[in-house]
Amino acid sequence: MYLRKILCSCIFFYLISSFNYASETKTVCVSDYGIIPGKKDATPLVRLLLDSLRTCDKALYIHFPKGEYHFYPDEAFGKYHCITNHSNLYRYFAFPLIGFTNINIDGNGSLFVFHGVITPFLVENSTDVHIKNFSIDWEVPFYIQAEVKKVDSPQRSVEIEMDKTFSNYEFNSDRLKIKGEDWRFEFLGQNVLYDSKTKAVAYRTEEATLFNENIKVEKLSDTRFKLFWYNTLKLPETGQIATFRGAMTENRIAPAIHIINSKEISLFNLTVYHCAGMGVIAEKSRDIHLNGFNVRLCENSGRIASTMADATHFCNCAGKLLVENCLFENMLDDAINVHGTYMQIKEIVNPKTVIARLNHYQQTDYKFAFNNDSILFVNENTLLPLGYGIVIKVEYINEYHCKLTFKDDLPREVNVNDGLDNISWYPEEFIFRNNTVRNNRARAILVSSRGRCIIENNTISTMKSAILVEGDLNGWFESGAVRDLIIRNNTFGNTSYGGGDFPTIFINPQVKKHETGKYYEKNIRIENNTFSSFNSNLLFANSVNGLSITGNTFTETKDYADYVKWQSPFRIINSKNVLIRKNTYKRQLPCTVKTDEETGKTIKSDIPIIH
Repeated sequence: MYLRKILCSCIFFYLISSFNYASETKTVCVSDYGIIPGKKDATPLVRLLLDSLRTCDKALYIHFPKGEYHFYPDEAFGKYHCITNHSNLYRYFAFPLIGFTNINIDGNGSLFVFHGVITPFLVENSTDVHIKNFSIDWEVPFYIQAEVKKVDSPQRSVEIEMDKTFSNYEFNSDRLKIKGEDWRFEFLGQNVLYDSKTKAVAYRTEEATLFNENIKVEKLSDTRFKLFWYNTLKLPETGQIATFRGAMTENRIAPAIHIINSKEISLFNLTVYHCAGMGVIAEKSRDIHLNGFNVRLCENSGRIASTMADATHFCNCAGKLLVENCLFENMLDDAINVHGTYMQIKEIVNPKTVIARLNHYQQTDYKFAFNNDSILFVNENTLLPLGYGIVIKVEYINEYHCKLTFKDDLPREVNVNDGLDNISWYPEEFIFRNNTVRNNRARAILVSSRGRCIIENNTISTMKSAILVEGDLNGWFESGAVRDLIIRNNTFGNTSYGGGDFPTIFINPQVKKHETGKYYEKNIRIENNTFSSFNSNLLFANSVNGLSITGNTFTETKDYADYVKWQSPFRIINSKNVLIRKNTYKRQLPCTVKTDEETGKTIKSDIPIIH
């Protein structure tokens, strides 16, 4: 009798909760609004549907029956819209999720195919947004690829044959251009070589990278061209795949998902096969969860590259940032970058007011601060703290400059050219776990964040460093000295195979002048990882207080020749409280730690130290 009463009570409460859910949720099947699979442009009907739901006071569940849907910019919602780390322009959006609260979009395994210069998803000024269960691709890619057929070393010329699946190019005079649906890149621009067998970036491709955007070309046939490969250390090799994606000033125009001024966002079971920019770029947003968000090659597409820039990128995001169970492969930039932004003081107007400038051309019109934000002042040369201030007024003068007024007087040490770091906008916790990164250009993880950071249980192989910890006031102006970073239980495969001096773990703040006894980074623990690579360039660290390297296993592969085998595997300078203990070395290494005199005084190591 007692169990029966409990069972009846459970059924009663389930029915009540189900009734409440049904009454508080509006479920929409897009086919009821004329949105059906096929080549027909779904964009205008999606725009009308979202407009009709914008003021709905119920939770929204928008359901796409499984199929292939196509989206064009012709009748899309548009506005002049700035996206950090991309070009600023008048943009068109297929899904403008602006001002929504509690909305779910479920693609049920569909493929969304995009045409021309259009950004698939904009999440702006929205809360509790959940996007899941579909793939994103482009009909015409924003790059070209070709096989290297012949190399003439004395002439420094390379003959390439266009991949048969690529026809988005044109030849004019002595220039080869990349074109698509109502867009054109005037230069071949940024280029990377791939290994046709491994589908990874080619070994030491950095030494064969062309830097002249206006590359001289001769046409041999409709699909075969001769390129003059000047001013590189080496030439491509026959059989390699050459990719070109236009100049950086023109090739970051259509990220897949932009999140701005929003919170409580989840991206589940999504795949981005391609886009002209980043897979997801988020700024000034909080509490973001990516689970099964994949940036990968589309099988049987013939393409060797996925996104044209980072797979994921988070600029001044707050709350909890969790990225898990993802595959990131063949991007033409990093897997993830988590950082803040430095502005630079250009004028001290009065004791409480400065005019500051955004310096990188792809950060322009970035909204650096709001009222009541906490700002850290840093020295332009050491990047060390000078004091703090609370913003009470922000005036944006133009896309580069803003005037900031603070509650109290500026710290006495602050001068023109010093930096400003908005410390109100960093994740309290950033977790990157159970992910795979492989075959991409550049790095895997860039982390510059003041909160707790955990990188665990990942499998990583990449052409440059697996992990880069950095901050700079002279290049990208990305801020965020780490204070609590754990790197544990990861498997690092071949790294730094693209050439150059890129340690597997690279702790490299761009400090112009080191001040003895003061350090930029703090509390970095590297523990219980497996490093299995041809590369003996394992770690470089600069300006760290508290670095622990313990319980790791270092093994060797023979996949490539180790071109830096002569140097120490660990190089640590301008640091203190360094511990290197209980690691296992299953490889031949010059097992030494190279330090400067200052670092050597506080280091504890069970392998020899040299200065």
